[in-house]
Amino acid sequence: MTDDDAAELQAMIDDFQPGLYQHYKGQQYLALCLAREDATDEVVVVYTRLYARAGLPTSTRHLRVWNEEVDVDGQLVPRFAYCGHVTDEVDARGKPQQAQGRRGLLRWVKDNF
Repeated sequence: MTDDDAAELQAMIDDFQPGLYQHYKGQQYLALCLAREDATDEVVVVYTRLYARAGLPTSTRHLRVWNEEVDVDGQLVPRFAYCGHVTDEVDARGKPQQAQGRRGLLRWVKDNF
């Protein structure tokens, strides 16, 4: 890894914020933390989806890929756009709920999945 690559990676690590993100296709995810992938030593984002779907809800994605821009109809947009620490999703009982802060989001995930 060159010095420039290392500096770019460190900037991405420093800029990362846990919280609510929206994927460019519309789904919402809760980014929990950064971790190191054992096999490659690459930095990954640990995140969970905030919608129902079969399969394991928690995933990882390389930080560089997480931060990429993708082409949507000729326009570059973030693959994952940071939305903050607030969600207006509905709870398991169908009642609107606003979970604020990291603890609120983690509680929301625990209560709804």
